[in-house]
Amino acid sequence: MIHVHTVASDGGGTVDQLLAAARAQDLDFVVLTDHNVRGAPAWAYRDSVLLLVGEEVNTRFGHLLVLGEQPVGDRRGDGAGPVSAPEATGRGPSLEPAVDPDEGLRIVAHPTGRPRWTGWEGDEFDGIEIWNADAERRNDSLGEWLTAVSLLPLRPLAGLYHLLDYPAEELRLWDRLSEDRPVFGVCGVDAHHTLPLNRSRSLDLHFPAYRHSFQLARQHVLIDAPATGDPHEDGLAVLAAIRGGRSFCAFDGLADGRGARFVVTSGQEQAHIGESIAWRPGARIEVTLPSGGPDAPTVRVVRDGEVLWEEQGKAVSTSLPGPGRYRVEVLLDRGEPVPWILTNSIRLTAPEGPAPPTG
Repeated sequence: MIHVHTVASDGGGTVDQLLAAARAQDLDFVVLTDHNVRGAPAWAYRDSVLLLVGEEVNTRFGHLLVLGEQPVGDRRGDGAGPVSAPEATGRGPSLEPAVDPDEGLRIVAHPTGRPRWTGWEGDEFDGIEIWNADAERRNDSLGEWLTAVSLLPLRPLAGLYHLLDYPAEELRLWDRLSEDRPVFGVCGVDAHHTLPLNRSRSLDLHFPAYRHSFQLARQHVLIDAPATGDPHEDGLAVLAAIRGGRSFCAFDGLADGRGARFVVTSGQEQAHIGESIAWRPGARIEVTLPSGGPDAPTVRVVRDGEVLWEEQGKAVSTSLPGPGRYRVEVLLDRGEPVPWILTNSIRLTAPEGPAPPTG
């Protein structure tokens, strides 16, 4: 679970409350990213949940999630020292983007939301949020909100999913950025455990609660080896997998995405999400979805930003016509298409030399 806030900045819950919700939802890890401050002292296992601590840093380009073991360095670049209280809430003046790659994994938060990210020309980031819960809700109409609010007393998760839309703008942006260099994508729940109703925050409503946000969307991270129980080693493994694109986002409140499988076979080689192999004639992608999921989801294969093919089913396969970046979208029909699963890419490169035998 990525992008969570607490009372250390503008959230309404404590670390203990978010961890209790994470345990109740059977999460393996949570990434805490309070604004310009570390909401907990260190990476740690709390019962069975791995707590990873980062920051959501204000920069002159927008907000940047920085996931690393150490505090982000001098964010002003002027030696001014610790940030002030207004800046710690994310509402203060922007800071200079003094975030080096060795300070942590850098993810653009709500790139098309508020504030919009403007630093696309440089290399100030490693990945982007292709969906952000808080930013999406800000774009919904009054009518959609009234319907969602009417569902809250008895069906709060249904109310949140009523506001779920296909993130077309973010996906187009992501595909464009990925043309020049690898850029991974994640879904950010941007969980605050509170809904501010006035400026003084005296009327804050504890909704969406952590337990609701943690059911809404999850980042399924595919690490190379079983967890060791050491927060340092396991945390680095999680971040390495995210950096390498070895993850996919699933809206698990619609249906559990665990066990989904996406693999490309090309010649005698296979590649999974985040990996790269040479394209050979006859290359195919196979998508296998959890047996307990919806009966007829739409599986869409996107090549270099263009829809290559789509089909309904839980176990589908199609040939791949040539080199490119291939990612998968799985959509459900809820009156209009909404995302269930959004994957990172598998890259097929131009082959070097003659094709190996396939027999």
